[in-house]
Amino acid sequence: MMDESVWILFCVGIAAGLLRIWIRSQRHGLTDAHYLIVAVTLVLSAGFGALLASNIVIALGYVG
Repeated sequence: MMDESVWILFCVGIAAGLLRIWIRSQRHGLTDAHYLIVAVTLVLSAGFGALLASNIVIALGYVG
């Protein structure tokens, strides 16, 4: 069974990869808004990973 931290790192890693692709596609220089979007997205993806992990733990608790 996967630990909660694995799910969090998985979600953050996926978000970071998508953000990297998005940033590289920008034609103009990065502004403060870009950094804010990146920070908020990474924090939200960590929260989503924690939510996903806790739901899996709850589901497995009902089964086992």
